[in-house]
Amino acid sequence: MSDSEAPGSGGGSDLPQAVVRSSRPSERRVSIIWVIPIVAVVIGAGLAWRSWENRGIDITIEFDTAESLLPGQTPVRFRNVDLGMVSDLTVADDRETVVVDVQMHVSARPYLTKGTKFWVVKPRITAAGVSGLGTLLSGAYIAMYPGPESVKKDYQFTGLEEPPSDPAGTGLALVLTSNRLHGLTEGAGIYHRGIEVGAVDRFELDKAGESVTIYASIPKVFASLVHENSEFRIDGGFDFTASLSGGVEFDTESLRALLAGGVRLDTPLDAGPPAKTGATFRLKPRTHRTTAAKAVPVGPRFVLETGQLNGVSPGNPVLYRGDKVGAVVNYGLRDDGRSVGITVAIARRYARLVRTNSVFWNASGVSADLGLTGLHIHAESLQALMSGGIAFATPDKPGAPAAAGSVFALHAEAPKHHEKWKPRIWIGRKGANPEPSAAEPAEPEKVHHRGEDAGEEGSHHWYDRLLHLSR
Repeated sequence: MSDSEAPGSGGGSDLPQAVVRSSRPSERRVSIIWVIPIVAVVIGAGLAWRSWENRGIDITIEFDTAESLLPGQTPVRFRNVDLGMVSDLTVADDRETVVVDVQMHVSARPYLTKGTKFWVVKPRITAAGVSGLGTLLSGAYIAMYPGPESVKKDYQFTGLEEPPSDPAGTGLALVLTSNRLHGLTEGAGIYHRGIEVGAVDRFELDKAGESVTIYASIPKVFASLVHENSEFRIDGGFDFTASLSGGVEFDTESLRALLAGGVRLDTPLDAGPPAKTGATFRLKPRTHRTTAAKAVPVGPRFVLETGQLNGVSPGNPVLYRGDKVGAVVNYGLRDDGRSVGITVAIARRYARLVRTNSVFWNASGVSADLGLTGLHIHAESLQALMSGGIAFATPDKPGAPAAAGSVFALHAEAPKHHEKWKPRIWIGRKGANPEPSAAEPAEPEKVHHRGEDAGEEGSHHWYDRLLHLSR
């Protein structure tokens, strides 16, 4: 064995060779111990972001007083869902109002826009009624109604002192002006045909102290009832009337109207354009109503023209042979002031008694004549003597039936010998006339009449207006 082959001589190829590697920075490995704090930072940032996103929205609401409001206890609700909580109460810098700090839930963000309404719901006992009784056990809360979504966001609001009658604001907001309040209160109803269609929201005295401005609202469902020529009239309170013929009468629209007052809405048949929000109307005083005036018969209406009214008033009876067959509805002075028109309604059953040659006269007085047989006093009836009235008669040969809207002259006195007129006019059941005559067919054609002493040409607009106002 040679020396070169001896073990450990280094000449063999079986021994491992050392490899030298460079330690460059790019090739260093990150220790796993640094992963934990990095993950913690990421999680903490996520939690902080989520907490920031879910944090409450701070708003302020100004009220005249903080009555019934408690920090940490008074919630803010929309449709009975809690959306916030009162956090603090402070007096405003001007010492005129109270600033209520409220922390709203993040879900309420879309509702906080210009026009959002806030008011306090608590037990209220007023002449208009009782409300908020449910808060006796749960406590008062602040109610809200969101404003339009498309308008600018807002975080400072002025609260309402009274609950709005139309919080959505989709109906009509009207202004009524008057020289006095007539006993109305906030919440007083507005009535149409006895049905409440709106309410008085608030009122204020003008700066000069000469008139009262009343703000009222009509919900959207009833807004179509109000037109530019509609009338608003006081209709609340207590009505007392006494007369010899009718006795003593008491009248009130409802208990609520008696306590809180009320307003009546009337719209004529020839309704004008629909009213718009902000329209102003003059509030007219209450009109005296009697039982007779309210009991207007259903049937055709005619106009009687006269030079003097002579005590005729709405509700007076219209008599035929002393029997009441109709009633006076209304009256009005002619446009040129030359005469007075009186609208009368005749019950449908007796409408055939009115003929083109019928004669109408004022029966509210007493007439007398002196003859060879002595003094004769004439009075149509005790009712007409006490309360006024109109009578009419038809000659023995009746003319054609007068159509509704016909015009007659109203005479001051009855025609002579009218009590001897005995025309045969069937007013019984239709088709039951046992002996129809040739002169009196079962259904004669009706004729629109204009009397010789009335119904002047060119006056049809005036007559039509009287008939329209009587409905």
